[in-house]
Amino acid sequence: MPLFSYKAKDRQGREVNGVLEAVDEEELARKLREEGRYLIEASERKGEGVRRGGGALFGPRIKRRELITFSTHLASAFSAGVPILQALEDYERRVQNPAFKRVIGDVIEKVRGGASLSDALAGHPDVFPEVYVNVVRVGEASGNIEEVLTDLASFMEWQEDLERNVKQLITYPAFVFTVISGIILVLITFVYPRIGGVFERLGVQIPLIARVMLFLNDLIRGYIGLALAAFLLLLISFYMLRRSARGRALMDSLLLKLPLLGETLKKIEISRFVHHLGILQRAGIDISRSLQLAGEAVRNSVIAERIARAREGVISGKQLSEALAETGIFPDLVIRMIAIGEIGGELEENLDKVRRYYDREVPAAIKRTLSVMEPLLIMFLATGVLLIAFSMYVPIYRMIRQLK
Repeated sequence: MPLFSYKAKDRQGREVNGVLEAVDEEELARKLREEGRYLIEASERKGEGVRRGGGALFGPRIKRRELITFSTHLASAFSAGVPILQALEDYERRVQNPAFKRVIGDVIEKVRGGASLSDALAGHPDVFPEVYVNVVRVGEASGNIEEVLTDLASFMEWQEDLERNVKQLITYPAFVFTVISGIILVLITFVYPRIGGVFERLGVQIPLIARVMLFLNDLIRGYIGLALAAFLLLLISFYMLRRSARGRALMDSLLLKLPLLGETLKKIEISRFVHHLGILQRAGIDISRSLQLAGEAVRNSVIAERIARAREGVISGKQLSEALAETGIFPDLVIRMIAIGEIGGELEENLDKVRRYYDREVPAAIKRTLSVMEPLLIMFLATGVLLIAFSMYVPIYRMIRQLK
């Protein structure tokens, strides 16, 4: 997405400068209006579009752990009454990552030149996400910047925990699949061609699975170029399908329909949404903007699209609980908790209760999924090994009988 440098005025008539990502200037103006700022002029920063998912390819690679340390340091410094420039300079001296040191140095220069902390951070969208910058901006305006930074540190700690849980869910099946694929590849290319020739010369009947392996070996050796081209075409097709909106929606929809795993993935995405919505609401960002940013944090396009529809419903005058209920994604318990929060004027508190509920539910759901998947994968692995052993030992047994 393109990145724009802009000049705007806030509600007090003060001129502010910053950097923000947007599809075009019209969307940039709309985003700024939602933050109480009015665009004066803007220019696109060529070649500096935001790259999602772990930072720029050749740009700074900043780990989330470093952002957690940065946020905690500033929160502690501000609560002790340390001026912002001194707090930033202290952190710059202690930071080890050269890329992050350069970023902090640039933030210091901008703050020294009169920019607010949020505007200085906004100049590095590949390091400080839009949610982070918006929350800091509202914290500056409300005067509770220490509390906001502490919230952000806790929020990113949760993100670290969630990623660890998701990796746990993916690693074991990926390992089993890799082992099975490696064994099959070795058998096709090295083992079966050697023993298959011996069995054929002796007139020993080869089992079907061994004949299939020999056929695949002949196919790979005879059409290696074609096989590689077909494999590359398959990878490219998968990548293009994932990149297209319709293809991604189809794949995400299929993932949600998988037995057991689909429900776990849905809980993970709802947890992401609730955590983002909660921190944005606690910071005082309006519900429309909060829903937009929280929806963008969701990685499943099907759920993200339903949340976008819920946001449109809220803008048109519906209650948040009503709009979310219409998506068909959120459990009744979550909807009721949000509805009670709206009626009692305690939406932030009830969102925090929902967040804590999913903090318990997501690890438990991942554990349940793994407890079911592990024996199934072990059975799959054992079946594969038994079939391979059968295809090798049956011909050997027949050959021994013939020799007798």
